[in-house]
Amino acid sequence: MGWQDRAGYLFLAGRAGRMVTVADQNVFPEEIETFLATLPGITRCAVLPRPDLMRGHVLIAVCTGDPAQEDAILRAARARLGPLKAPRHLHWRGDWPVTASGKPDLTRLAAELP
Repeated sequence: MGWQDRAGYLFLAGRAGRMVTVADQNVFPEEIETFLATLPGITRCAVLPRPDLMRGHVLIAVCTGDPAQEDAILRAARARLGPLKAPRHLHWRGDWPVTASGKPDLTRLAAELP
């Protein structure tokens, strides 16, 4: 899914199948992953939804990198993305499961969240 601006440029937001609703706002995890990947302390990340009775979903970022940077990462995410899109928590891993095609194994990452 995406949009086109007045000048005709196409901007991709993310895949429709990964879009989630957080407090009645459509959120594309790919947008958040792209931002998080630019921050010091993160080498890989995937943003996953977790059910939440009040908001529909909350977002958790699964990361590899430097856990000592967690506070700075969360502050930067809240400042840039706002409180609804910013991940509530970061879950750090030492390994990174991938599918046969080399893409992050989102199903396995979600299943292994505490």
